Amino acid sequence: GTLTAGLTAGILLGSLVATAINSIYTPVEVSDYAWRIPFLLGGVFGLMSVYLRRLLHETPVFAELQLRKALAEEVPLKAVLRDHRGAVALSMLMTWLL
Repeated sequence: GTLTAGLTAGILLGSLVATAINSIYTPVEVSDYAWRIPFLLGGVFGLMSVYLRRLLHETPVFAELQLRKALAEEVPLKAVLRDHRGAVALSMLMTWLL
């Protein structure tokens, strides 16, 4: 839910910024300098998220697992690719077909 909402909001925000830039600036201005604006905005959002992330605390459950060293020993991606090859391949195929 939250992840999908965040992705959708990001796509919407990107589309709105692109629409605003193309509405405000001429094609020549976009080619000259205005194409940099979305990257600058992305940098600002990135720095804000790093700052906000530093203020967050780990959940008590994760902190307890970390103390007990009960976290996964191997990389989760490796386990997923090893144990669920068919599902990963199907997901990739369906994504590429979109």
